Amino acid sequence: MISIAGTELQDLAAGLGVVATLFGGGWILGRTLAHGQIRILYHERNEARKQAQDLMDDLRKTSAASDRSSEDVAALKAENAVLRAAAESGANGPLIKELQARDAKFKEFRDALMGDEAELWRLRPPVPPADFENRIRNSRLKVFMIANLKGGVGKTTLTANLAAYFALKRGKRVLLIDFDYQGSLTRTMLTTAHITLGSTILVDALLDGRFHGADIAKAGRDLSAVLKGARLFTSGQTFDRVENRLMMRWLVGEESSDVRYRLAELLLSKPVQDEFDIVLIDAPPRLSLGTLNALCASHAILVPTILDALSVDAVGQFLLRANAFRPLNKGLEFAGVIASNTSQTALTNDEQMARDSAKLALADWHGRSHMFAHNIRYFTALAKAAGRGIGYVDNAAVRNAFIALGDEIAEQMNL
Repeated sequence: MISIAGTELQDLAAGLGVVATLFGGGWILGRTLAHGQIRILYHERNEARKQAQDLMDDLRKTSAASDRSSEDVAALKAENAVLRAAAESGANGPLIKELQARDAKFKEFRDALMGDEAELWRLRPPVPPADFENRIRNSRLKVFMIANLKGGVGKTTLTANLAAYFALKRGKRVLLIDFDYQGSLTRTMLTTAHITLGSTILVDALLDGRFHGADIAKAGRDLSAVLKGARLFTSGQTFDRVENRLMMRWLVGEESSDVRYRLAELLLSKPVQDEFDIVLIDAPPRLSLGTLNALCASHAILVPTILDALSVDAVGQFLLRANAFRPLNKGLEFAGVIASNTSQTALTNDEQMARDSAKLALADWHGRSHMFAHNIRYFTALAKAAGRGIGYVDNAAVRNAFIALGDEIAEQMNL
C-alpha cells in the first residue's frame, strides 16, 4: 500500500488543478477561434455573393449596350445604304454637291489658317463696291495709310503730327482712324484735346456694317479743340477680337458683303466726301482686318522706318506683302518711305547706308514710289510728347520739321 505524505498530496492536487485548468481553457479558446473563423467565412461568402451580383448587373448592362450598339450600327448601315442609293440614282445630287463643296471650303480654310496669314485674305475673290476703281481714282478725299509690319518705328508720331500739319498748316478737314488695338493714336489725340479716354471703341462700327456714310461725320471724336475740323475714330484692347470674329464670319460665308471693302464703301460715300479732305489711318504691325481695309481704301502708303539694318529689311518685306494686295485696290498707286528718329544733324555713315537700302527696297513696290528727302529727326520734344501730346503743336522746331516733310508729301500727291 502506497503512503503519500500530506504535502505531496497537496502538490499532486495542485498539479491536477493546473492540468484541468489548461484543458478547459484550451477547449474554450478553441471554440472561440472556431466561431471567429466561421464569422469570417460568412462575411467572405456574403462579399462573394455581392460581387457576383454586381458582375451579373454589369453583364446585363453590357449586354443591353451591345444590343443598342448593334441597333445603331444596323441603323447607320441602313442610312448609308439609302444615301448610297440616292447618290447612285441622283435623287439627292444637289445636297451631296453642297456637302462636298462645304467640305472643300473647310479644307481650304483649314490649310489657310495653318499657313501664311496673307493667304487668308486671298481665299475669296474680291467683291468691291459698285464702280469701285473709277470712284476711288477720282475721289476728292485722299486717304493715307501709315503702316509697317515692324513696330516701334514712329507710325503714331508720324500720323499725329501729319494730322496737325494738314489741319493747321493746310486748313484741311482731317479724319483720323486708329486701327491698332493698342490705341496709341487714340491716347495721343484725346489727351492732347483734353478729352476723357472712356471705353468706347468707334472703329468697330466702321467694319461691322453698322455705320453708313452719314454716320461718319457725327460719330467720330471731335478734336476741334486742338485741330480744327478734325475727328478721330478710336481703338482699344478689344478691337482685335472684333477683327477676328468678322474675318471668321466672312471666311465661312456668313457676311453679306466683302469685309475687306467696308471702310472703302464708307469713305467713298457722298457724306464723307463732302465732310473731309484727308484721311490718315494708323495701321497695326500685322495683316489684320483693319490693315486690309486700309489697303483697300487708301491712295498712298507712308512707311516710316528707323535707319538700321533690321528695320530697313522689314520695309522691303512689308512692301512685298502690300504689293500683293494691290489687285484689290487699283487706286493704291503710291508708296513712300520716311526715315524716323534720325540724328539731329547729318546722317551717320550707318544711317546713310540704311537709307540707301531702304531706297532700294522701294523696287518691291510696283507702283509709283519715293524715298522722302526730309526725315523725322530725333527731338527731345517728340520723345516727351509721345502718348501725351503732339510735338507739332507744342514745339517750333518739330513744327518746322513736319512742315518740310508735309510739303514734300503734298507735292508728291498733288494736294
